[in-house]
Amino acid sequence: MKLRISIVILTALSFSGCTSPSNLLSSPQTKTAPKNYKTYKNYDNAPEYKKEAFGKDQRAVGLSTKNDPNYKSFRPILTDEETRKWFSNNMYLLWDRQITKSQYIAQSTSRFPAYKYEFTFIANHF
Repeated sequence: MKLRISIVILTALSFSGCTSPSNLLSSPQTKTAPKNYKTYKNYDNAPEYKKEAFGKDQRAVGLSTKNDPNYKSFRPILTDEETRKWFSNNMYLLWDRQITKSQYIAQSTSRFPAYKYEFTFIANHF
């Protein structure tokens, strides 16, 4: 008798887990960004709190390069203000997830192909 009751209860419980409200079976809902969310397409227009956080992470990545003997310094190519701004802005876009790692590496190596290892290193450490 106890065995039959146990089987009935287990069967009922197993079927109760299979049913779900009909509104959950409708098409999946996607989340949208809040209306006050802003994407800043460059470092200069970013809010101060993002600049500070980016600077902190940028310094951490810079320090981690010292332990890698294959990493070449960017100093020879960062000779003018325009190049330095491009370099920082491109890293900021990666850090802020406005571009992917692949996009960052492709954009960077198209401009400086000899530094593919270094750009890949940066992309993997942000």
